[in-house]
Amino acid sequence: MVARKFTVLLEPAEEGGFIVKSVELPVATQGETKEEALNNIKEAIEGYLEAKAKLENKIKSKVAIHKVIIKVLPEVTVSKEEEKEINHSIQEMKNDGFVSLDELKDA
Repeated sequence: MVARKFTVLLEPAEEGGFIVKSVELPVATQGETKEEALNNIKEAIEGYLEAKAKLENKIKSKVAIHKVIIKVLPEVTVSKEEEKEINHSIQEMKNDGFVSLDELKDA
């Protein structure tokens, strides 16, 4: 069993609950509570690593998350121009292989 550390960003969602994103991996998910969001990101990271190993024709191995480091982001208001830049960055992440939790479940 391999133990690895990952840093995640946890932020409140506009519609309620929390959004959590991995810093090192193209993985993001959400949860109604902080605890649920953190449990979901652990599962998403495990799923991503297992799917990646399968795609690379490697032997499937169970991955254990040793530690999750959390940084809570403050709420911010962005201008239309900043929103366009953010959306552009998100599109670039998708083009670079960003994988959503739904895509991992289908893999």
